[in-house]
Amino acid sequence: QLFRDFPPFRYPTSGFQDLDGDGIPEFGEVTLDKAVSRTGKQFNGRIDYQSSSARDRIYGSYWYTRPEWTNPQVRDAFDENLYDRIDYVSVVHTHAFSPNSLNEARFGFTHTHYERVRGNVYHIPDISTDDGFSIGNGPWSREDTPSSVPEFGDVFSLNRGRHGIKLGGTYRHSTWDLRSLLAGDTP
Repeated sequence: QLFRDFPPFRYPTSGFQDLDGDGIPEFGEVTLDKAVSRTGKQFNGRIDYQSSSARDRIYGSYWYTRPEWTNPQVRDAFDENLYDRIDYVSVVHTHAFSPNSLNEARFGFTHTHYERVRGNVYHIPDISTDDGFSIGNGPWSREDTPSSVPEFGDVFSLNRGRHGIKLGGTYRHSTWDLRSLLAGDTP
């Protein structure tokens, strides 16, 4: 029933083998030569500002990308569709208190989202043999992985003659939430 419901991309045309001696070849070789498709969008933006007194500067940037691609399988119903989305924003403010002292404050935020899905075939159990045959949905057949990383930093610089002092730090907090199907799970 599974082989009828989920036929291969191409049936074997060479290398047939009759394994049980009944005169009907059961096995053959097939080469998977399906094209991998990849599309995506990307956008970048930037803004700079300097005050008329030249004591304050603000820089901001935004970066967005969303590539999408398909990982082909021998049976079309089990093709994997992969999606990524990455957003990154950065803002930097510098302020000169005097010709010898400068403060730089930074903020950044990165959000990534990786998703791997297949068609509506999650009810098919994972069946694999030691000779390389595989059908169905095993562990990790569906993943949904969002991640967020905010970042804050500040550096104060002071120059006195031949001496320079910098004092500052950065705080970064990363969250990674992996939601995945394990063997036997269905969405």
